[in-house]
Amino acid sequence: MGDFNSRTSRDPDFIDLEYDEFSGMLDIENTCINTLHNLCLPIQRKSMDVKKNNFGNYLLDFCKYNNMLIVNGRIGDNSGHFTCKNASVVDYNICSPCFLKLIENFSVLETNTLFSDIHNPLSLTVKAEVVENKVVVDEPSHEKIKDWESTKTADFIDNIDGEKVNEILTQLVNMVDNATINETTINTAVESISNLLTDAAKSTFGTYTQQKLNPNLQKYKKASKPWFDDDCKEARKTYKSSKRKLRRNRSQLQEAETKSTHFGVVDQAMKSMKTVEEYIKVGMETTLDVGMDFVEHDKDNEKQIDELRSVMKEYVRMERDLQQFMEAVECVKSTATKKNEPLDLEKELDNKLLELKQANNDAELTQHEKYVDLIDKVNEMQQPEGSYAGPATSTQIDEDIAMTQPEINTRCPYTGKDMINPVKNSYCGHHYDKEGISHYIKTKGRKAKCPVVRMRIELSDLIEDKDMKKFIDRKNRHNKKAKN
Repeated sequence: MGDFNSRTSRDPDFIDLEYDEFSGMLDIENTCINTLHNLCLPIQRKSMDVKKNNFGNYLLDFCKYNNMLIVNGRIGDNSGHFTCKNASVVDYNICSPCFLKLIENFSVLETNTLFSDIHNPLSLTVKAEVVENKVVVDEPSHEKIKDWESTKTADFIDNIDGEKVNEILTQLVNMVDNATINETTINTAVESISNLLTDAAKSTFGTYTQQKLNPNLQKYKKASKPWFDDDCKEARKTYKSSKRKLRRNRSQLQEAETKSTHFGVVDQAMKSMKTVEEYIKVGMETTLDVGMDFVEHDKDNEKQIDELRSVMKEYVRMERDLQQFMEAVECVKSTATKKNEPLDLEKELDNKLLELKQANNDAELTQHEKYVDLIDKVNEMQQPEGSYAGPATSTQIDEDIAMTQPEINTRCPYTGKDMINPVKNSYCGHHYDKEGISHYIKTKGRKAKCPVVRMRIELSDLIEDKDMKKFIDRKNRHNKKAKN
């Protein structure tokens, strides 16, 4: 629909095919004429404009070649009123025969200077049915398996039915031997494996019953637009919630927002403080590693060990001061947020720091876990070493680690991870990580078995292995040096 600058007079806009023996053989169908007949519309359109120009010929050819029809003079305004300056018809509505069935009315309106000074507006009425898309909401399954828990991996393995595993293996072997591999046998095998794992999961993690849908609720809901995803739903929910809060108490929200903006700089500084705290922890670990290296290479370095004790103590002091400063900042920030009257924040911070420092006791510095760890490890390594002890030089340490690694397994057979606190089974001699094997024994009770030889195991069977602990620590330090 629009201005085509084409004057077409009353010339036909379709090709009139006369029936003859050739058209019958080719099964040619005149869609335009048939549609006009079926809709009881005039084949010859009317027009008050009896002139034609070159653009009009182009438009008529376009309609003929593309099986299109001109609506002007056929529907509604059958007289074919002028559309431009009350002297010519250059504005048309063109459509296909299929779309012509949907048109209810067409008319040429009076000239309106709001739209054009010379052209008349065209009015087209189309009938269309509105179909409401409905989505069927299926009722969920009532019984659901609880989520996977990595701590129950061993329980899950124990709950797999061994007899069913053998049956499935036999079934698969028979399929291969008898050449009966087809879609049915494969589906049966897959279903058996799925049921086997599902039953083990139910026994290990348990199930829960999901609440049924209310039958009185509507089972059909209007489908959302394709672009309206979960993020849009969450954003709309947040917007409505914020709007309700703002309506209830606008002044308090504005005050809280102002305070939050003011403390934004403080929060950024606190993040930097936490980064410094991480650096202090790295310094403690480095001091501990250096102390181990000193003792490992020369056990008579008492002077250097004393210096390392002082360094570790200073790190502990720095950590304490930093934590007290962050605690004081959080306390002052909380007080300023709750109180309405203005506060001298710097003075409040100084008072809170002074209060915290008055409770300090330097004797507590030597009770810090890192300081105690340094003292304990130095004392252990200065004592006569057991079967896992290493040689004195760094070259010999590298060779010892490389030679011993295939013989000594430092990975826990239960957790599958490197041991941190190794314990030894006094009966079978296998090593486990203390935390992992203790959890397993407490969970399984009398059914607990050694993951290697499957013999019964109890907490009383576990003993600490200091030699293995020293070997693991030395191995970890060696690996850290190799990476650096």
